[in-house]
Amino acid sequence: MCCPNCFDDDFLSGFISLKAEQKGLCSFCGLDDVPIVAPERLAPYFETVLEGYSVKIGGRFLWELLAEDWAMFSPGTDARRVVEAVLGGIAAATYAPRESTSAPSEEIWGQLRKELQDKNRFFPQNAPDKELFRVLMENLVSQVVPDEFYRARLMKDAAPYPLDEMGAPPAALASDGRANPIGIRYLYLADDRDTAIAEVKPSKGALVSVAAFGILPGKTLKLIDLTDPRATISPFRVTSPVADVRASMSFLEALGEELSVPTQPHRATRDYLASQYLCELIKVSGYDGVVYRSSLARGRNFAFFDVAVCEPRGAVTVYTVTDVEVTAAPLVA
Repeated sequence: MCCPNCFDDDFLSGFISLKAEQKGLCSFCGLDDVPIVAPERLAPYFETVLEGYSVKIGGRFLWELLAEDWAMFSPGTDARRVVEAVLGGIAAATYAPRESTSAPSEEIWGQLRKELQDKNRFFPQNAPDKELFRVLMENLVSQVVPDEFYRARLMKDAAPYPLDEMGAPPAALASDGRANPIGIRYLYLADDRDTAIAEVKPSKGALVSVAAFGILPGKTLKLIDLTDPRATISPFRVTSPVADVRASMSFLEALGEELSVPTQPHRATRDYLASQYLCELIKVSGYDGVVYRSSLARGRNFAFFDVAVCEPRGAVTVYTVTDVEVTAAPLVA
């Protein structure tokens, strides 16, 4: 018997939690008094994922591929035993991923990035197919959106910013950002206070105004989560062929890296071109914003395309930055 805790895949863990008719001891992770189901009940779903792989002599075992390609299993789970229990004899064969002729790659994103910076700004020849891009994005819709967000502003003096000045700047003052081109307003928020403060890059002793925000009541937003595509995408709910999505994973990871990688202030305008283009593609594909890793703290950042979808909550709080940690590494040529 297996339990929800055996899997990092939210589809599988959710299925077991919903369909389990009893609680007991999990045979694979050792937890007791948890919802459990017979492994073979998962077989129809695993068989759909097998469409992305083919038997190959000298290939790799299926549990290795599923763990590597989809981050499917929780730490400590014996993935081999789980897959063998679910699929039986076919798990003994070795496999290789099926090739995809339509999936974009990390190399394609690199070519587009260079073209946007050095050659064509508005009509790039390496632009991804919009329909294919839309289909890929459907697999990255965030399943969990926080109830509360935070925004910080560095203070010029001891007076905190009023609450009505803690949102996005006016269009005339909207400078280049990771997601927004100059003059176009997006609302940048973080899912925890420390990340919001880190994102304004304060010095030690700086004063920072922080406000909490929440999504307007009744608003349902579709956000693209680029923090970790391999962990976000479940192969059991993909809306396109498994082989295409698996082959596109390096492309999707490159998109997330584009939004998260740190850059020098004097290079920001040029370096942000590709991430701004990416966000425009996501916006015109019908989504409300993007979620991406912070390069300065452990939280997540959110860029909302419509600055009016969130409202401030409560009062502005002032914080003093008591420490700024700096680490360095030698530059490798």
